[in-house]
Amino acid sequence: MASEASKHCLVQKLSHYAELDEDAIGHLERLERDERSYDEQQDVYLGGDRRNHLHVIKKGWLYCYTDLPDGRRQIVRLHRPGYIVGFEGIAFRHATTSVRVAEPVVLCPFPKSGPDVAFESSPKLTALLFTLAVREQVIFIDLIRAMGRTSARERLAYPLLNLLAKLRITNTDMTDTCRLPLTQTEIGDVLGLSNV
Repeated sequence: MASEASKHCLVQKLSHYAELDEDAIGHLERLERDERSYDEQQDVYLGGDRRNHLHVIKKGWLYCYTDLPDGRRQIVRLHRPGYIVGFEGIAFRHATTSVRVAEPVVLCPFPKSGPDVAFESSPKLTALLFTLAVREQVIFIDLIRAMGRTSARERLAYPLLNLLAKLRITNTDMTDTCRLPLTQTEIGDVLGLSNV
């Protein structure tokens, strides 16, 4: 099962948190059946677009962002392999943020209704996905706190430490360094800071 899980990044990521039975693994693997490639700096979709699909990230990094009325951009979420892009907006018909590719990615699109069968037949998988969604919300709130009440150095340290912890989930050989495929401007847009 371990070699099979390594082919499917969503299975690999979720297996870190709980042992998945064959039925749950089968449901998750079906979400990664189709693949589509995107180039660096390409928008996958824009805020306000009608969204009928979610995407599993198989390879590469991308980010969710919103354009502010004064022309500035705020990056609100970074996504890496094993994440489901758009899951936080599953209840909405239209995208609440835009999604841009930070480096070439391979995405696996699946209909929003794709997880329905898994939710109906696998309470354990449903509970796991719900728990991870709540965890991401708590992390997001912590990031907002850090951005609003800390120095620039602390603003940079918090998301980097959080990122290292998340990357270690699927890369147990990782040390204290990681590759961050963002420009200095994009890092500033994550933290609400200028390039300087």
